[in-house]
Amino acid sequence: RQYLERAEPVAALRAEAVIAEHEDRTADAIELWGRVIADSEDWNDKATGCLRLAFLGVASDFLTELRLANAEVAADIQLAADLFSDREGALAQARQMATSRRTAVDFLLMYHKRRGEDDQALVVARAASQRLGEPELWLEVARLERRRGDNSAAVEASKEAVARSTARWGHRKLAFQIMVEASSAIGDWQGARDAASQLLTVDPGDPSATWALTYCLVRLNEFEAALNCWRANGRPEPYDTMPGLLWSASLATRSVLQPTGFVMPTCLQRISTYASG
Repeated sequence: RQYLERAEPVAALRAEAVIAEHEDRTADAIELWGRVIADSEDWNDKATGCLRLAFLGVASDFLTELRLANAEVAADIQLAADLFSDREGALAQARQMATSRRTAVDFLLMYHKRRGEDDQALVVARAASQRLGEPELWLEVARLERRRGDNSAAVEASKEAVARSTARWGHRKLAFQIMVEASSAIGDWQGARDAASQLLTVDPGDPSATWALTYCLVRLNEFEAALNCWRANGRPEPYDTMPGLLWSASLATRSVLQPTGFVMPTCLQRISTYASG
C-alpha cells in the first residue's frame, strides 16, 4: 500500500489491477485494467491492459485501434479474449493456431491449467515441445508429468529441458530440482545424486541443494562422501526434520559425526528448534 501511495497514477492502477486478480476480484480487475488502457499514453501499457482483460474473457474496445498499429498482436489478444470467454469455436481455433504460433500454445496451457485440465495441458505442452524444442516447453512437460505422478516421464522431460538449454538458462535450477524429486520418487538414487550434484553446481550457496546431495549419498550408503559434502558446503544447519533425521538416523549412529562436534544430542536439539521455527 505504501508503494501505491508513492507510485505514478498509472503504475498504481496496474498494481491495483494485479492485486485484484490475485484476490479473485474479477469485476474490480476488469475495471482497473480498463482504466489503465484509458489513462495511459504508453501503448505498451494499453496492449498489456488489453491482454490482461483478454485473460479475464473481455475484449477491450482498444483492440480496434491496436489492429491498425499491430495487427498480429491484436489478433493474439483477440484469440485470448475469445478463448477465455469460452466463445464457441475458440478452443478449436486456438488448437489449430498452436501448430504455428507460440502465443497460442501459451494461451492453451494457461486455459487448461486454470480449468484443472492437466491432461489436456500436457498434450499441448508435449506436442509443442517436440515441435519447437524449447527448454521452457520441456520443463512444462516435466512439471505436468510430475504433478500427475509419472516420475519417469518427468525425469526424461527435465533432462530434455536441460539438454536443449544453455548454461545461462534461468530455469536450470528448477529442472534439476524436478530431476532430483522425480528420480528419488522412483528410487533412482544414482540419478537423483547426479541431478543433486548439478543442482549444487548451479547454486552452490543453497543449503537445500547441499542436503539433497547429502541425502542421496546416504541412500547410496556413501556415508563418508555425504559427510564430506556437508563439510565442503558450509555445514548447513538442519532446516526441517528431513536433514536432521538423516543425520541422527543414518550418520550419527555410525559414529561418523562425532569428530565434527555435531553429535546426537546436539543434532536432535537442532531438529526440534528448526522444525518448530
